[in-house]
Amino acid sequence: MSLFSRQNHRQQLLASLQKNYCAQVLLAKQIKTQAETARYRCFKDGLLALANAETKQAEIIQELLKNLGVTVPKEIPACHVEQSQNLFQALSRDLELERENFWQYHEQLHEAEAADIGGLIQTLNQLREQELEHRKTLFYLLQRMNPYQI
Repeated sequence: MSLFSRQNHRQQLLASLQKNYCAQVLLAKQIKTQAETARYRCFKDGLLALANAETKQAEIIQELLKNLGVTVPKEIPACHVEQSQNLFQALSRDLELERENFWQYHEQLHEAEAADIGGLIQTLNQLREQELEHRKTLFYLLQRMNPYQI
């Protein structure tokens, strides 16, 4: 692979990681806001734990970007928490976002291999595995909800 191609892959990957950082921060805020609206303590606690996990993921990406010499976005777009009729709908959308995040990290793994950034691969695998756990948590919460009463 040519040097130009590797640099192109690297630039695409770093830009994608910057977007992921912003997305993780926003998702953490959104889930935290949803936790505040949860009626039952078990849902609230589960969502707050998930919001903390999303925040930790954002911190991992932030550290990764710093280690790669990339500026971390200082201004995150205003958090627009989607309003829905109930918590069930909101968590269903969050589940979809977690699925998208999983596949983004999967694609970034290939970009990291193409850009020959070895240290990044392990971190992306870790983030991808965490996304699977987040999906399981959201799915677990959704299974226990009545979509018409929450």
